[in-house]
Amino acid sequence: MRNILTGIGVTLFVTVISLSTFAASDTAQNTAYWSHVAFVELSLDNATFDFGTLDAGVDEVAVNNAVKLTVRSNTSWSLSYEVIGEGAEHFEAMLTQDSGHRNQSIPVTYRLFNLLQLEPGDYEVTVKFTITTE
Repeated sequence: MRNILTGIGVTLFVTVISLSTFAASDTAQNTAYWSHVAFVELSLDNATFDFGTLDAGVDEVAVNNAVKLTVRSNTSWSLSYEVIGEGAEHFEAMLTQDSGHRNQSIPVTYRLFNLLQLEPGDYEVTVKFTITTE
């Protein structure tokens, strides 16, 4: 009988030890939310460009990389331009791309055309570039 009681005591002791070695745990979680809006920024490497005095009899002049546009953005965008001023109908800005995604550097060619149909004089146009997120 003593052996049986000793066996039961050892079994209870081992069971109590086994149960006490399990650690308690718990978890909690949290969800964080935010919104990040689209942005776009456009800049030019030069504020002005001068074709200079054109030779007589020239009907067309194109200058590659006349200006460079720099786009900073975190999204897709589209680019357009408008030419305002006397002689605008003889001026073209040729964009190497008119849409894109994120940051880009865009060289622009300026072109004068049909100059033989233009009266002699000094001309000035303003090129207004507009960038819009898509």
